[in-house]
Amino acid sequence: GTNPSLLEALVAGCNIMIHDNEFNKDVVANHAHCWSTQSELENLLTSKPGRLTERANQLDYSTKRFSWEQIAEKHLALFRRMQKDLP
Repeated sequence: GTNPSLLEALVAGCNIMIHDNEFNKDVVANHAHCWSTQSELENLLTSKPGRLTERANQLDYSTKRFSWEQIAEKHLALFRRMQKDLP
């Protein structure tokens, strides 16, 4: 699954700040500022960082990465691999 709020933020072109974990980073790739500790978050919030990527790049990334066609193809590929493993 994906985090719907992160996808919405990408499509909306928000300047995104995420907790630094693999799940979040997998969803947004390089389109977000990351923080791991409370002090890192405080520094990020007070420094008011600029955008890492342009809004158009975020929209392009999200529509390519999370299109229904791509999601369906990945599911079909998984089902085919699982079918091969059946006795």
